[in-house]
Amino acid sequence: MVVVAGDMRTFLSGGAANHDPAASLGGVISTHDMISDGIQHNLHDPITAAQASAGMLDYRCYYIKNMNTTDTWFGVEVWVQTAPSIFLYSIGLDAAGAGDGVTTGVATTIVNETTAPGSVTFSEPTGSPGLSIGNLTAGQVHAVWIRRIALASTSAAPDDFGVLRHSGTDV
Repeated sequence: MVVVAGDMRTFLSGGAANHDPAASLGGVISTHDMISDGIQHNLHDPITAAQASAGMLDYRCYYIKNMNTTDTWFGVEVWVQTAPSIFLYSIGLDAAGAGDGVTTGVATTIVNETTAPGSVTFSEPTGSPGLSIGNLTAGQVHAVWIRRIALASTSAAPDDFGVLRHSGTDV
């Protein structure tokens, strides 16, 4: 059996029962999928006019998981494919590394969406090669953080179509 695209899935953080993207602030992996292509607000809420005028910064954490039951997903990487022009997106890997997301490889938890996670270095890779997660063995996860900055004096952004991409190989 080889790792195929459908074996890569993304999940919210914030505890096993969390289904609220706004509560995806690190901690244990959720059993709820995070991202569905073409669905708005999978992870971030809309920016209001007041927030856009003042500028704002927020963080979210999600897990990428190798759902394959036997094979390793090699050379996994993540990058920002697109970001709306009024936002700056940065991503970083949680220092906990790979694990099961429950007892090992559990992301740092932050107190609110505007608190930066410690020990995470953010960057703006916009294509492959992106941030290197490395290899994920069968069932392993790795936490990824997103820092979103809405630039001050911009208009409201009810539609946030930022796109992240992941890749890896089966050999």
